[in-house]
Amino acid sequence: MDDFNPNTTIGALEGGIIVTNLLFGTFTMQVHIYYRKFPHDYWPLKTLVAVVWLLELAHTLCIVHGLFVMTISYHGQIIGIPKSLIASFIFSGIAGPIVQAFFITRVAKCFDKPYLAILCWTLTFFHLLSNVLMSVGSFTTQTVFLFEARWQWVVMTGLIDEACIDLLTAMSLCYFLVKSRRHSTHKKTIRLLDRLIAMTIPTGLITSLMAISNVICFLTMPDNLVWMALMICQVNLFSNSMLASLNGRSMLRHDQERDTTVPGNSLSNSLIFDRNSVELTTRINLGSFLTSEVSDAESASNPMAST
Repeated sequence: MDDFNPNTTIGALEGGIIVTNLLFGTFTMQVHIYYRKFPHDYWPLKTLVAVVWLLELAHTLCIVHGLFVMTISYHGQIIGIPKSLIASFIFSGIAGPIVQAFFITRVAKCFDKPYLAILCWTLTFFHLLSNVLMSVGSFTTQTVFLFEARWQWVVMTGLIDEACIDLLTAMSLCYFLVKSRRHSTHKKTIRLLDRLIAMTIPTGLITSLMAISNVICFLTMPDNLVWMALMICQVNLFSNSMLASLNGRSMLRHDQERDTTVPGNSLSNSLIFDRNSVELTTRINLGSFLTSEVSDAESASNPMAST
């Protein structure tokens, strides 16, 4: 690289790491709220949240140490890739696909669309594989720009794959919710679906825009590290969107407790929407959007809801 510009290299990384630390603080606060509000959630879900938080913690510590090495030990020059920065890519490369798999599983549980889940899980596997290759390539490459030139196809594949997964998950969930809302005639059901759509659009839109922006920056600005700064922040956005989705269930629980006034009349575990007056119906399982205690209580009161 002939003209070294610290503003778009080290400066971009510093900005990305500062934003990442702020996002990690927000994520930690959301984790605290989650365990306080939902102590009776199933243990696999609580374990998943703990694992993602530990990965995020390791990721944050590694990038802070990597920034120290690049600014102090390397005197602000791009003369090598700190090992701690490479380790941060490993942790984020595991946390990102885990969060994406969480949203894919939610789509698979809510809607009887196995082909969509299989497609997204396949893309997630290739995303994880590209992250592993990027980590291996980082250990065998001396500088960031040499890594970018040598492993460009791996980075490009991983970024595009990530963007496709986010778009597919967010768009499919919004599409099926909006489609189900159109065929619903119950006011309580419409209100619940409106709440779900309002929860889905912001989280899915933010992560999708970030993934697309990362791809654009990597293609159009190869001589700086803006794309790497965005990639550092991206995994924290995923984690925050997951916890926002989990903690947002309290609003659904409030609506459910307010709306369910007739004994045995449950709308949470399974909603049936008439598409026409004949026999074609769409069954949507919304149990994953609600707290486990609410879903279990309503399944017991209405055994036909989960069939």
